[in-house]
Amino acid sequence: MKTITYLVNYGCNEKCLFCFNPWRSKNNHFSYGHELILGSKLKIIDKIFSYNPEMIVLSGGEPLLDKDVLQIIEYIRSKNYKIPLSLQTNATLLTDSIAKQLKNYNLCYIFVSLHGLKKEHNLLVNGNFFKKAVEGFNVALRNGIPVIINIAVTSKNIQIIPQLLDFLSQLNISAVQLSALYPAGNALLNKDIFPSQIQIMGLFDSIFSKQYLFKIRLHAFDKKGLEKFPIDNCGAGREEIAVFPNGDVALCPAWKETYGNILLDSKDIIVSNIQTAIYESQKSCRDCNGCMLRSL
Repeated sequence: MKTITYLVNYGCNEKCLFCFNPWRSKNNHFSYGHELILGSKLKIIDKIFSYNPEMIVLSGGEPLLDKDVLQIIEYIRSKNYKIPLSLQTNATLLTDSIAKQLKNYNLCYIFVSLHGLKKEHNLLVNGNFFKKAVEGFNVALRNGIPVIINIAVTSKNIQIIPQLLDFLSQLNISAVQLSALYPAGNALLNKDIFPSQIQIMGLFDSIFSKQYLFKIRLHAFDKKGLEKFPIDNCGAGREEIAVFPNGDVALCPAWKETYGNILLDSKDIIVSNIQTAIYESQKSCRDCNGCMLRSL
């Protein structure tokens, strides 16, 4: 398994219009399950290592809200100091003190959500968070932690994404990922935020006509009509899996169905269940190189 994403907690200080977390109810109350004590979280890390991953990603919710996250990172590093380890965060809670600790833990990068300039970002995350996010990832950069920016492409921000990329060009960003919306979670309650394929094509034509100092990745877009662009293939279940805060295992963080619990079920059972799920999904998938959620 190349990558395992561990969602360490349910809570988040933002309420994104497109959040795919399957445990969110219509009113953004967390209803999927209870969170575990630190000892159980460390047992999850032990189980994750039994899958021999090439990389571990810590996510949430917002992982910096979890009081145990630094101890989890320290435990990972006590088991393997060199395995690539990243943190997915909105960066609004990132302080110099935390950044210095993260630097000491040898993070390969932090993956920061920034979905527009001030107006568009704050609209999409339902709060006044733009300034805090920018301050947060600048704290990381000052402390020598590489930053990758993730931009969710929506109908609310697609027109200003070229301006956002120009803004990011002034900073020492390692890469920018443009992500398609997953048809899951809150996005299903806000279907008007899905851009059209024509809008996406226009955006890609615009940004790939320019050169940036950072690499641009395209993630989980439906490739129909966009074949000329370098869209990442979906690795869900094949190259990566996600572990939810209660230990349940899914194909990716946006996938609602689970295929066992990493604390309760054997690796053989979970892998077998995942392989069956992939086979069943592919039978109806329109684009086997895109996100399998789009076949549902």
